[in-house]
Amino acid sequence: MVWKCFRNLQVRYWFTMENKLSEAKEIVQDKLIVKAIEFGANALIGVDFDMMSLGNNVLVVSVNGTAVKVEKI
Repeated sequence: MVWKCFRNLQVRYWFTMENKLSEAKEIVQDKLIVKAIEFGANALIGVDFDMMSLGNNVLVVSVNGTAVKVEKI
């Protein structure tokens, strides 16, 4: 019975961590889009997300990509 309770706590922990990661990815993605628009771009290519744990429940999420202006020729 004790193991089952512990396992349920782990699952809740990972769901919480997953939600935080998703939220962090959205935030950095939105900031990347704003920066691209400021540079006059209308598209992003080669977008890459990196995630790193610094310990003590601290996660770093970064995103990079190339801002481009696509035009019909």
